[in-house]
Amino acid sequence: MTKIFLSTKGTLDDVALEIRNFLSFVDGLPVEDAFVDEIRDLIDKLKRTEKEKVNYMTFQMKIDEEREEARAEGIAEGQEHERISSIRNLMETLHFTAQQAMDALKIPASEQSRYAALL
Repeated sequence: MTKIFLSTKGTLDDVALEIRNFLSFVDGLPVEDAFVDEIRDLIDKLKRTEKEKVNYMTFQMKIDEEREEARAEGIAEGQEHERISSIRNLMETLHFTAQQAMDALKIPASEQSRYAALL
């Protein structure tokens, strides 16, 4: 293995033209050179690929968030149906009023009117 250190600020002219063009490109100067054009194209392709990866990851995160929201909604809906079923069961088997059943199930007072409307 051989390591070569190059400086974009050097002043010696004993460096091949292709290397000088590359160093000028690295230094941000405009350069017209086939090798530099190839590097520029590869960098552009990489940037597009990276941007596509970021867009895909952002899209995937949004899908994951929506799935989690749907899952949470499904759980809440299932819990609501279970509570309604339990209220009805207590009313039917023990002849509780809706209020007594909700109190027995420790349903918060702030939610009781919503459940009463669903019975």
